[in-house]
Amino acid sequence: MSIEGTLITDFLVEKLHVSLLILDVIFTIAMGLLFYFWYKKEYTLSIHSINNDDREIFYWLIVLTTFALGIGIGDTISEHLNFGYLNSFILFGSIFILSGILYYYKIINGVLAFWIAFVVTRPIGASLGDLFIQPHANGGLGISVAVINIVFFVVIIAAVIYLTIDSVKNRNKENLVEI
Repeated sequence: MSIEGTLITDFLVEKLHVSLLILDVIFTIAMGLLFYFWYKKEYTLSIHSINNDDREIFYWLIVLTTFALGIGIGDTISEHLNFGYLNSFILFGSIFILSGILYYYKIINGVLAFWIAFVVTRPIGASLGDLFIQPHANGGLGISVAVINIVFFVVIIAAVIYLTIDSVKNRNKENLVEI
């Protein structure tokens, strides 16, 4: 989905010359309409209750829309508005953290907190990715895409190995307690 969202956004901007601002408005409206029709039909937006075909379809359409929107918003803020990659990363990261704080203090519910966090992770990723790979002249760190991919691959593999080992240890502890 991430690649597809990026391809959709890049195709519309680079090949069809659609303005990032117009694209952001279109995808924001599309996402809003998808949420509206999903809620109107199913009376929930919770991912914990995706248990029928309609909810599944709405979910994946929103996921695709948020990926395309996130790339567009990230590029609009960091590049088009010249906010910069690091500042954009901090802005979107702050929104992510704020949604967690608002949920923690029961100001917003879990469903809203989830969707805010979910939507805002797209421009976080776009801003961070561009910060790493864009040349210094464009406000980035100029790190090779290959290096970034290798580092993230190693981190992901290490996390999966750690979590797998931890899960096995916890299961073994639970089995010992039951005996």
